Amino acid sequence: MVNGPQTGKTMAYLTTMCSFLVEKDERYSFTKKLSGAPIIVILCSNTKRYRDVNDRAWFIMGRNKARIALVEYPVSNVNTTHIDMLITIPTIFVDLLKKRSITLNGLCHLVFEDGDNILNHYYPLIDMILEKTHKMLKNRHHSKSLQLILCAEHWTKKITCVLQKLAAIPVVCIANYLEAAMYGKIQFSMRFMRSSAKLEMMKRLLKDTYKFTKSVIICNNAELDVLEATLIMSGIDVAVISEKLTVDESHLIEENWTKAPVENYTELNVTSATMLIHYSLPSSWTKFTIRFTCLLESYRSPLDQRESKITTQSIVLLDENCQEELPKFFKYIKTTDLKHYLCDALKQYTESISHCERTTKPIFVIERNQPAHVFI
Repeated sequence: MVNGPQTGKTMAYLTTMCSFLVEKDERYSFTKKLSGAPIIVILCSNTKRYRDVNDRAWFIMGRNKARIALVEYPVSNVNTTHIDMLITIPTIFVDLLKKRSITLNGLCHLVFEDGDNILNHYYPLIDMILEKTHKMLKNRHHSKSLQLILCAEHWTKKITCVLQKLAAIPVVCIANYLEAAMYGKIQFSMRFMRSSAKLEMMKRLLKDTYKFTKSVIICNNAELDVLEATLIMSGIDVAVISEKLTVDESHLIEENWTKAPVENYTELNVTSATMLIHYSLPSSWTKFTIRFTCLLESYRSPLDQRESKITTQSIVLLDENCQEELPKFFKYIKTTDLKHYLCDALKQYTESISHCERTTKPIFVIERNQPAHVFI
């Protein structure tokens, strides 16, 4: 499960895990003869996180009897003989396994509470834990399978690595369009230039690709006429959707091309583009992420190793007029794997923006016009 903070990821799995414990005798009868063998293990990245999960688990269980253990250092003081749900961090979990304080024989559910952070800080340990669980499944005496649950705010390359090591194809739930793009292996690029050079850049980007790719360009209304005229004069066929069009005219364009989103996404259902060009940045980060809906059908699973002739890509054109939007734009990028796509010049620029943000405050913000859209 991948979604932003405070979106219910923890409660989505924890309520189910607690209901399983209530039905323990029927579901996990094989554990009656096991000692020190938790049924559910929840791994968190830090102390604050695992204490929060522990409090929620006890709250959900209410008056039901439960053997839930929050294990902290020092491990030597912990009695692990009778535990059904173990909540801790990866280092403690590995220590317990090394000391034989617990075994994996009863493990049926392994949860990574904040998987992106866990894999970022403890990847070698997680790799070792997954290897041990794989060996355990081959040797244990009952046929109960192991369920792996991973929650994260961001899709990362390390999550992809874990995905590729699993024996079964998992169910992936992503509630953020940009994170879905990260999952779908699209190519991200950012280009910093003067606004006067953007039209020439557009001609170069589309000159050799517009005949065999579906492209979406999102710009502001003030830029629309000039951009449309430039592309047409360059011999590039375009269809333009702006707020001036009626619903019927918009639907006609969709039928003719079967592509192109609009900012509200209520009148057109477009998901098959292969190139998304951000000619201008929107006024909010939410609007930026929604733009990626136009690429949904072009995403490829990380498990798909076949070569693709067409690369799905997102290109952001940055100029001197983007300075109001850039702080939040780069603030998000620095928390995701998108930071690896930044060239050294842009990395230095993001640091200068962060410094300015800490030392100055904007007096007012001017809201931009709603974006218009050019479809190719």
